[in-house]
Amino acid sequence: MDIVKLPTKRLVLFTGLGRLIQDGPAALQNCADCLEVLSRKVTNLAKKRLSTTTIREQLIGKEASLAPLTQGDFSAKNLIRSVLRSQN
Repeated sequence: MDIVKLPTKRLVLFTGLGRLIQDGPAALQNCADCLEVLSRKVTNLAKKRLSTTTIREQLIGKEASLAPLTQGDFSAKNLIRSVLRSQN
């Protein structure tokens, strides 16, 4: 089931950074839209045989400060790899 379309009058998101997002469905839809656009861009750059590091540099820029703390689990490069793995 699509969480954005759940029949609810109010969906508030509590982020890991301590923020409250009052319009949860809109925020979730925006996030999904952004990830779809990013996925298409990653796919197009991968077809040009660019490395994951180069793709990350072109689309996202510097790596997040959490990357080393999470041994790369929470990183832009891992996001790129996840997109590429999902296509196989």
